[in-house]
Amino acid sequence: MTTLFVDAFKEPLTSKFTVDNFRKFFSKKYYYQALINSIISALSVTVLSIAIGLPIAYLMTAYKIKGKKLLEVLIIISMLSPPLIGAYSWVLLCGRSGVITKFFKQYLGVNIPTIYGYAGILLVLTLKLYPFIYLYVSGALKKSTRL
Repeated sequence: MTTLFVDAFKEPLTSKFTVDNFRKFFSKKYYYQALINSIISALSVTVLSIAIGLPIAYLMTAYKIKGKKLLEVLIIISMLSPPLIGAYSWVLLCGRSGVITKFFKQYLGVNIPTIYGYAGILLVLTLKLYPFIYLYVSGALKKSTRL
């Protein structure tokens, strides 16, 4: 990572120190808009993951819940699948001809929002990453209740 950061300040052919790479990057809206979109997405997913993971961790730690161990195992298992498999699964479920999409349209007459686009990115990443928040918070809460 340090090498990548240092190389960002070097001219590709001569390896001289320069900030021209950054000037080129920020001179084109396409590039810096992608950076802004990535930052906004990351912050949104973080907030949504906290909004889901924190209450679940609190409830699972503070109260005795039937099937608590099973739920914890399922949450941990959801972390084990590679992100590509998770994203592909969501496309199969909620894509244009996905199982859930067809069910809602055929039996309920409801067109659900598309999984493609910004909302889909938020949904998939949030559901993929909230287990990390859950594990960190529940671990901290369990440790603090032992003291």
